[in-house]
Parts: sequence; C-alpha cells; structure tokens
Amino acid sequence: MHGDVVRSYSAGSAVFYNKGSTHRPLSIDGARVLYIPFDGIIFGKSPEDLVAKMHKVGTSEEALEYALHWMVPDEAERRKIMERLVI
Repeated sequence: MHGDVVRSYSAGSAVFYNKGSTHRPLSIDGARVLYIPFDGIIFGKSPEDLVAKMHKVGTSEEALEYALHWMVPDEAERRKIMERLVI
C-alpha cells in the first residue's frame, strides 16, 4: 500500500477494462469491488436481467447505461430497460 498512486477512483466509480487486461485494485480504507465480465460469460438470463442485478447492488446509473450500451445496440430498447428499472 506504499508508493505512487497510478490512478484513484472516488466512491461509486465504474471502471471498465479491456479483455485480457490486468489490474490490481488496492485500498487503504477497504472497498467493495463488483466484477462483471463482458466477454460472453454473462451472469444473467438477458441484458435486462444482468442490469437489474447490477442495479440491485447499487451500481450507478452511468455504469448501467454504459453496460447496456455494449449489450443492447438499439438505443430505444436501452431506454426501455432503464425505465423499467425505475431509476
């Protein structure tokens, strides 16, 4: 936990890494990290199911919209999904 900080994120940040990347999240105070793979191994029955699970654990609206952007190409459908989450 010593040395130079490479990058710092505030509470509630959503961070996305490219497939094959490596990272080592560290925290002095502790942190909760929610890992969701977007490489075809999605833990949900559908994009809407996955985003509903992300919403349930407190994922920010910005992160939900970003995740949907990659999973649902149609903008109107993405809006409908977000509206159903009642954000």
